[in-house]
Amino acid sequence: MKREFSDKEFNKIRNKVKKWYAEFSKSKYFDELTEGQKEEAEFIISLFAEFMYSYHLLFPEEWNKEALVDCCLYIFPRKVTGDDIVFESISPVLATFFLFLSENNILNTSKLINPVKRIHKQIVKNAKDPQYWGIGKTFAMAAEAQGFDINNEEDMQKFALLYNLRQAAKLEKRKGKIDSKIDSEPKTKQYKVGRNDPCPCGSGKKYKHCCGRLDVH
Repeated sequence: MKREFSDKEFNKIRNKVKKWYAEFSKSKYFDELTEGQKEEAEFIISLFAEFMYSYHLLFPEEWNKEALVDCCLYIFPRKVTGDDIVFESISPVLATFFLFLSENNILNTSKLINPVKRIHKQIVKNAKDPQYWGIGKTFAMAAEAQGFDINNEEDMQKFALLYNLRQAAKLEKRKGKIDSKIDSEPKTKQYKVGRNDPCPCGSGKKYKHCCGRLDVH
């Protein structure tokens, strides 16, 4: 039977991972992270668990290499808008968290440590490449590039209005170009049959002795 998404299970996973993170944050493993990685750790770990269930319907006990790679290389870059430090921290944070879980017999995630380490550079690269961004992230990145605060609702509303006005202007400009092209295209030349030309009906008679008799001049 195919598994379906469940809010109840989703909340269970969130609470379980939250508990694991609390223990992790007090451990020697956590101390090995840089200050920047420590600041992003809870965000990364909680999102990873949520994405693994939301997109792959996997409980923590079922986490596997294939889903891990998809989550880190494609889902994170598509869904998450953040500074470089966020994406540069994904691999080291998850690798250290997996090591903590395994060595403390909480969850056997040792098989995920090397795979997540190997894709570190690709995670960072994908996160910077617009082809991997989702619509929401593309919109947010465009706003940020123009100086809007993406965490400020009023700023984002202003950008949305500006964005819509620009799109409308582009549409009008494109429509104007199409209309202009149609107007400038040469019209089909109308061919007039001469009175002594063969009749176009194919009778073999001259036009004036055939269909031309019906012409009104």
